[in-house]
Amino acid sequence: MANEIYPYLRRTLRGKVEATYGASTTINDADLVFALEAEVTYAPEVISRNGVSALRPGFRPYTGSLRGSYSVTTEVDASAIDGGTPTYPHCDPWLSSSGFLKAVGDDAGLTDSRVGLSITSADSITYTINSNSSQALSSVKLQFDQVNADASKGIRTVLTGCRSSMTLDLVAGESVKLTLEGSGIATQPTDVATPSIDETYPAASVRPFVASGMAWSLTALEDSHAVISSDVEYGGGSAAARINQIRSLSIDTAQAVTEDVGLAASGAVARVRHSPTEPFTLSLVIECVDLDEWDSWDYITDNMTLHLTTLVSDSISSANSFYIDCYFTPTEITKSDGDGLCVLEITGQGIYPNDGTDGGGLKPASPLTLKFIKNND
Repeated sequence: MANEIYPYLRRTLRGKVEATYGASTTINDADLVFALEAEVTYAPEVISRNGVSALRPGFRPYTGSLRGSYSVTTEVDASAIDGGTPTYPHCDPWLSSSGFLKAVGDDAGLTDSRVGLSITSADSITYTINSNSSQALSSVKLQFDQVNADASKGIRTVLTGCRSSMTLDLVAGESVKLTLEGSGIATQPTDVATPSIDETYPAASVRPFVASGMAWSLTALEDSHAVISSDVEYGGGSAAARINQIRSLSIDTAQAVTEDVGLAASGAVARVRHSPTEPFTLSLVIECVDLDEWDSWDYITDNMTLHLTTLVSDSISSANSFYIDCYFTPTEITKSDGDGLCVLEITGQGIYPNDGTDGGGLKPASPLTLKFIKNND
C-alpha cells in the first residue's frame, strides 16, 4: 500500500560485534539485541549556500557529511555464559562497543570475602574499562528496522563501526540497566520488503539481574591502594552485621566518542573512536552513619581512595552473578532526606590504585571491572 504508516512501536533492533572495525558483517535474524528503548538516527548535514546575490540570497544546498547516532536503554542480563565456547551475555555488543576490553577465563579461587564471594572454579567473562588503546576496542554493526502495520515493508537504517559511552544504573528493586549514547558510520535508510519480525530471543538472555538482595562493600583504603587491617568498611563491622544501605548506584564510563573525518571517507566520516579525556564518574546514595565509623568529608580532604564491590545474583536461580569492582575518590557530598532518614549522595571520580608495580601510573590496573560469573562449575 502506498504511503503506508509506520507505527512507532513496530521496531526491531539487531546488532553484532564486528571482527575488524567497519568490516562487512552479516546481520542475521537471530542477532536480535534486547532494548527497553532504542533510537537509531541517520542525519545528513546540509551545506547552506548563501552566496553573493543581487536578489535575496539562498542558492541550492548540497549534502555534506553523513552522520549516524543511536541511543539505547537495555538491561544487564543473567545469561547462561560459558567461558569455554565462549557464550557471552546478551548485552555483550553494548559492553564491547562502550570502551571495555573483554576477557574469557576460568576464575579459579575467585574470592571477595566482603561480599561473600568464594568460588573454587567458575567460568567468567570479564570487561575492564580501557583508556589506553582505542585500537584494541571493539565496535558493532547495528540494523534498525521500522515495520509498517501489516509487516509487508520496512525502513532499514544501518550503522557500522559503532562505539558509545555508557551509564550503568542500579536502583533498589529495579533491573540493572545500561544507557548508551553512540555514533557510527551511516548509510542512507532503505526500503525492505517483508522484514523479519522474529522476536525469538534466547530464553535466559532477557531475564535481567535485579538490584535486590545484593551484597556490597564500600571500603576506605588507608594508603589509597592496599587493603590492610586499618581500612574502614562502610558502617563498621562485617558485611553480615552491617545494617546500613546503599540506595542507588550510577556509574558513567565517560568514554567519549569522536568522529574522525577525512577527505577519502564516504560521507566524510572515516571512523568513530573512543577519546576519553576524563575519568569515569560515580554517584552513590547511602544512608548516613556515625562519623566515627565513616567520615566521608574527611575522606575528601585527605584525598582517600574508596573501594566499592557489589555482587548481584540471578533473581531466579543462583547459577550466575554480576560483580562490579571499582575504585574512586569522592569529590562532592550532598546530605538530604530519604524516606525520613538522612542520606548522603556521594559523587566521585574513578582513580587508578597507586600501586608501585603499575609502571609508574602509566598503565595501571583498571579502576572499573565488570564480571559475569557462572557459579555452578
